[in-house]
Amino acid sequence: MLDSKLRSRVEKMIALAEDAANENEAAVAMAKAQQILLAHNLTLAAFETEAGENAPPAETIEAPFVVDFEQGAAWRTLLLNAVAKGSLCYTVDIQTQVNRGAKRSYVFGTPSNVEDVITMYDWLSDQAERLAHETAETRKRQHLEAYGETLRDTRGFKSSFHAGFQNTVRSRLDASRQDFDRTEQTQALVVVEQDAKAAAHSHFDGKLRTGRARHTANVEGYRAGMAAGNAASMNRPAALGAGPRQLKG
Repeated sequence: MLDSKLRSRVEKMIALAEDAANENEAAVAMAKAQQILLAHNLTLAAFETEAGENAPPAETIEAPFVVDFEQGAAWRTLLLNAVAKGSLCYTVDIQTQVNRGAKRSYVFGTPSNVEDVITMYDWLSDQAERLAHETAETRKRQHLEAYGETLRDTRGFKSSFHAGFQNTVRSRLDASRQDFDRTEQTQALVVVEQDAKAAAHSHFDGKLRTGRARHTANVEGYRAGMAAGNAASMNRPAALGAGPRQLKG
């Protein structure tokens, strides 16, 4: 909840946007208003409701959202973890008995934050899969034209591509959060993050341990994935418009 001083800042930015001489000035003012709200894990709609007489109760963390991965579980769980961290959520990954590469991820957070996580994850993972396939096919074609033979390490290339992609997305989100922390009061964000982590440890009775990072097998694929991760669109899809916003890099 915003105190009177912070509420005044938000209202001032909204007023500036409404009275702006052009679209650019309006966009800058609204971006500042949303940045202040982000520090308190609020949307503009929630702020407007809060200002009225029927303010909604604060969201509470409920049962975790469960995601099952049957293929590509390693990079997918890491990407989900990066996005969850950027949306004030916490994830736990469990090896399943379905097959050797399968995993189950539990996402802990408020309902609207979890919804943002899943939507943004789908948005980014679709980009990663499409770009990995397109880059691998171009590489195969170029090698065939140059040497008259077919490459055999496509799987390793794609695996390393995905690793580079998710690692770069994580770095972008971390950098965005660090920049934000330097400019805004973020105590409310820390509380939301701590609550999500506490809910995870409570759900699993504190029996959690940190996993180990995997080594990259194909340097060319990893570098291509890093480039794709840097160029990936982090703009929020339309479906993300209603909940607390994803930190963007």
